[in-house]
Amino acid sequence: MVALITGGQQASVNPLRRYIEDWPGWGGQSPPQSRFHQSQSRKRLLLAGNQMGKTRAGAAEAWWHATGTHPYRPPLDVPNEGWILASDLKNGWPKISQKLREIEPPGVLAEGCTYDEARGYYYRGIRAVGLANGSLMIGKGSDQSVTALSSGTIAWQWFDEPCKRSHWGEFLKRGGVKSAPIWGTLTPIGRPCTWLRNTVEGDPVTGNGPESPGWTIFKAILSHENAPHLSEARVEEMIADTPSWERGQRVLAEWTGYTIGRRVPGFTDENIVDDEFLNDVQFSELGLGADWGEVVGNTVWYLVGWDDVAVYYLAEWSPSERMTEAEEVKALRNEVLKPWGVDFDQITIGRGDSNSAGRRGIAATVNQLINRAIAREIGRPRPPFEMKPPYKGPGSVKARARIISSACVEKRIYVHQDCTRLIHSYRHWMGANDSLKHPFDAAGYIGEHWLSPVVRSGASMTLVR
Repeated sequence: MVALITGGQQASVNPLRRYIEDWPGWGGQSPPQSRFHQSQSRKRLLLAGNQMGKTRAGAAEAWWHATGTHPYRPPLDVPNEGWILASDLKNGWPKISQKLREIEPPGVLAEGCTYDEARGYYYRGIRAVGLANGSLMIGKGSDQSVTALSSGTIAWQWFDEPCKRSHWGEFLKRGGVKSAPIWGTLTPIGRPCTWLRNTVEGDPVTGNGPESPGWTIFKAILSHENAPHLSEARVEEMIADTPSWERGQRVLAEWTGYTIGRRVPGFTDENIVDDEFLNDVQFSELGLGADWGEVVGNTVWYLVGWDDVAVYYLAEWSPSERMTEAEEVKALRNEVLKPWGVDFDQITIGRGDSNSAGRRGIAATVNQLINRAIAREIGRPRPPFEMKPPYKGPGSVKARARIISSACVEKRIYVHQDCTRLIHSYRHWMGANDSLKHPFDAAGYIGEHWLSPVVRSGASMTLVR
């Protein structure tokens, strides 16, 4: 049987005080933890890889707020009630309790509040921490019904690891009346976290701002400097042992890694390049690829280069509002081609989706309408190239995915870092007819033209931005 320890049986050492005063390698704060704690923002988020002390930082905040002793922020009145939201209360609460226990101040627990490793803290029959000053830390979980979060006004809030979206709104409401401080600590892996990123930071794919503004986001990248308790050799070992598709999240504290089961498994961070990488590349051909969407935001264009070996996705653009073909072509010229020192005369190949039901012209496909608009834009009877439909027979999507994936492995595909929608698609698209398919299609239509076995050559050109 696991022994239960009550508030009257605690040691005299104050590990929470050590967390403030000691060197990080001896249990104190790391630089990212310190920046997180000292922020005066009401809404804070600490993104961190594994073993970076993110949950310990969240636990310190909970103790400081519940005891009214925060060293860096105006202390809350006590007693108070705070909620701790775990992704899974049954399994998550014991893990959170362990971190709370590691830095529990002496003599702080109420009589009858118990702790054991299997169950975590319990107080008056519920998963909670009862303090001698009357404060309460109550555990909540995404595995509970939403109704468990639908009442109560609380003084502070902490969520550890991503919760369900269905529970997020109710959780936020509970602290809104008192403008309660709220913080999150997480490694954005396991559950889909795109919605949380869009909510607190904004959507880098669409350019939309955060749905819940005012969040201050801290990132703790895995390094010896940020985790002094880990030797440099141990850090290097941990990075090497992390699968490539999880390295962005577990090492770099990024929102997205790579989805298991995606259609382009050959794509990695090594296929993402910047301006410097492209400085010495000479292109023999330039092309445009497009997928037409009847819904605003679904149309996507790519400027693509070919150097007789590899395909380079240079720029991506989507109309942010409904446009005529003439308006779309003019915007494409100004916002995509000109920044790369290119005009329609340098484009040799164009591939666009066959048609779109919502953009159907009278006796004309979207490709034909775009071709006419290009001709009018440059003041000529005919465009220097034509947007033509790709092959879309049975099995063409799967075949296109295999071609793209293999080319990524062979380092015959490179994507400029600003092509965020395409990067996101290659990292996560699993074959569904969803928003991730549009950039995959637009890029694939033009990319497969060069990645086929046909050998092509021509005069080379170097682009200067």
